[in-house]
Amino acid sequence: MFNALNHPNFADYVNQFASPNFNTYTTTATNMRQMQLSAGFNF
Repeated sequence: MFNALNHPNFADYVNQFASPNFNTYTTTATNMRQMQLSAGFNF
């Protein structure tokens, strides 16, 4: 569950019919997460 909220934000998809990548997402709108922090608490 540590990586449950790490999901990609896709950019616009390719909508040119003549393109071999038609109707696909080829890039993301934002950069990847560089660091993630976790903590545990026991009492």
